[in-house]
Amino acid sequence: MAKLDIKDAAFHFLRAVSGPTDMYGIYVFDAEDALPPTFEAIEAHVVARRPVVPALNIVLREAPLGLDFPSWVPSAGDTAGHLSDHDLTGASWPECQTRISSILEVGLDARVRAWHLHVLRGVRDVPTVDGAATVVVLQVSHAMTDGLGLTRIASALFAPPGTPHDVVGAALPGHAPVRRPRAPILAATASILATPIRLARYGIRIRSARKRYAASRSQLAPPVRPGPSTRLTVDPTGSRAVHIVPLPASALRGRGVPVTAVALAAVASATEKYLRAHGDDIPDVLNASVPVSLGPDIEWSSANRALSCMVDLHLGESDPSKRARLIAELVVAERRRVTSPELLDIARAEELLPAPVVLAAQRLRQRRKTVRPTKFWTHTNVVSVDRGRTRPMLELCGSRVTFTSGTPMLAENRPLVHGFFGGGDIITVVVLACPDVVPDHEKYVESLIDSIREL
Repeated sequence: MAKLDIKDAAFHFLRAVSGPTDMYGIYVFDAEDALPPTFEAIEAHVVARRPVVPALNIVLREAPLGLDFPSWVPSAGDTAGHLSDHDLTGASWPECQTRISSILEVGLDARVRAWHLHVLRGVRDVPTVDGAATVVVLQVSHAMTDGLGLTRIASALFAPPGTPHDVVGAALPGHAPVRRPRAPILAATASILATPIRLARYGIRIRSARKRYAASRSQLAPPVRPGPSTRLTVDPTGSRAVHIVPLPASALRGRGVPVTAVALAAVASATEKYLRAHGDDIPDVLNASVPVSLGPDIEWSSANRALSCMVDLHLGESDPSKRARLIAELVVAERRRVTSPELLDIARAEELLPAPVVLAAQRLRQRRKTVRPTKFWTHTNVVSVDRGRTRPMLELCGSRVTFTSGTPMLAENRPLVHGFFGGGDIITVVVLACPDVVPDHEKYVESLIDSIREL
């Protein structure tokens, strides 16, 4: 039995109050001169590969009465229940994206299945593919891993034949070997009995960590200021609309600043144009949440090894190139702040909090959500992933991957989010919107692509 860390368990707990929190990887395969694989062939491949990929053989088990954090245990489910066949023969790329949007509306229950593979077959007019493409959506519980872990799972599942077993069968960071629990009620009871001691240790550690952080703040960049609400800070409903636009990597590389800064500058420009088109005031502060991964040398108990940087998008700067440079400097400074040992120690102290305390705090927060805030620390998410300058070596029944992407996660007060996924000579731009809040999301995407080209 491998118990979840508090930071991983948070994604499972949030699912009940905020909708799907899953990770999604999207992979476009081209059979080239051969026939595209059938669903039966793909299912046979997954059945054969699954036993050697540890992440595909676990399921979540909750502690009795929520007295402790959930644990990963071996999964006994058959593989067929983890696959869905979407026959889109003759469907266009926009129609495929509509189907993917509907997939994003239904979250996983990791207590039943922690992953699911959606196979969309026969799609026409897909960029980079001449004939019919096979589009695969790998859906994974966020409680299991982060974006880098999702990439590892996909690399194992779609590794070419002959890939060494130790590569395919590598365990995810933050995961211990799982085994069937013998007496869950005893483990939960022991956790409750240890609660007073854990709370006392938490109090000591959190006070010490906060004191060290306060002493070091003069050496770190200050955090962002909160910004005012806009029409793009309304809570999303359960409806989703995704746009997936592969671009030549040269559209964002070679600008004198990292791709992440170029992406953020383009988002800033597109957001400003969008608000002006609606006759809205332009806020003096508009912040983006940008996930950054912890290095392998940093001790971290969670399987999710990403932290959020809050970056001011400098809407007041009219020069796009200068805006990109300012943003690049902010990303570096904010990364240094959020990964500072003092701030990481505050997060580590929270690992001592017992599950009942965490759940009670979550329920209290939900009850207090009666007044809509007027200030926000973050207005959108921008995920930037670099999967290398060479095309990923992924195969599915003889078909080769042509480009990959993922989807960011809509969250409270963020009905419009962005992703930039680089691999080989393609960077795929992804915009995920809630159409109930952003009905003209197609126009926004056009504006974003124009903003990238203008930079």
